Amino acid sequence: GDGDAAAARAAARAKRGVIGARWPQPSHVAPLIDTVGMLVRSCGTDAFFDEWRDEDTGGLPTLMFTGQSAATPALPEPAYKSVFESAFIDKALRAEVGVDQVHCIVRHWCWEDKHFTRMILSHITQCLEAQSKSTPMRPYLDLFSAVVVLADSLTSWRVTLAMCHYARAINTLEKQRAPCDALVKHIVRLAAVYAPVRAWCDAHRSLLNDLLCSTRYRVS
Repeated sequence: GDGDAAAARAAARAKRGVIGARWPQPSHVAPLIDTVGMLVRSCGTDAFFDEWRDEDTGGLPTLMFTGQSAATPALPEPAYKSVFESAFIDKALRAEVGVDQVHCIVRHWCWEDKHFTRMILSHITQCLEAQSKSTPMRPYLDLFSAVVVLADSLTSWRVTLAMCHYARAINTLEKQRAPCDALVKHIVRLAAVYAPVRAWCDAHRSLLNDLLCSTRYRVS
């Protein structure tokens, strides 16, 4: 009837409003992700508007257009939800399309923001723990690294939080040889190139060895 038709049209409009709700072929997705990335990174973040808008702080370093902090717009709430509260990022990572731009988007919103950093690291950890053929690990591990190495006043706090999430994932996957190996090797590579992670591992060597006791790895 007319009521069913109206409901169907409303559902279609709602679905069109979510970026990534209809996922085209991978070859068509990269330009879409690039466009979304430019739009998101042209807007200020919550942390930017709350504390860091003053030019004396250097503004927002991940902003697409620097030197114009006073005129920086806010990201509209529907756009935020379409990017961060939908399957948009997960679909891009799983398809391994536009991954570098996804890193830029996430890092932009993590800058000086504890709430968003907690949210994204928790989500990455959940995806790693639920790893399967449909949820490849490498894109999530790479995003993990991209978030951890973000340089701001929260670096030490972020590394500690990230390593706690890493420990949780290791504990969950310790009985699964391949994913556990992937996690350990990834953090070893990260520690080799990023001093704050290396320092954390050195300071928590005993804890890491206790965590790795059921694996073939040791921190020396």
